[in-house]
Amino acid sequence: MIEQYGTGNFVSGPPGPGEIAAVHRGMKHCHDLLISGYFDLVVLDEILMCVAFQVITTEELLGLLEEKKPHVEVVLTGRKAPGELLNAADLVTEMRKIKHYFDRGVRAREGIEF
Repeated sequence: MIEQYGTGNFVSGPPGPGEIAAVHRGMKHCHDLLISGYFDLVVLDEILMCVAFQVITTEELLGLLEEKKPHVEVVLTGRKAPGELLNAADLVTEMRKIKHYFDRGVRAREGIEF
């Protein structure tokens, strides 16, 4: 199951009211999923950028993670993870681009980049 929250138009600069409202709807849905325990793995793609742009707080995200069922694995993606999240994590990895098809002019693809 894939759920997208956001307009798909936000790239840089401060997010607009529509983006902010979408993030908060997404957070509510994620909360419901995490406490239900229905899924074993939940990926919150680019959620760290929501923290970086101050759409949600580190404390809100930590609270969300604290309420999840114990068997649920959560993957947070994005840049600029605050130290509190790094300290709370069981696993932290860093990915860097070596080669990307975007450099050859391939545009973002639905279901992959947006």
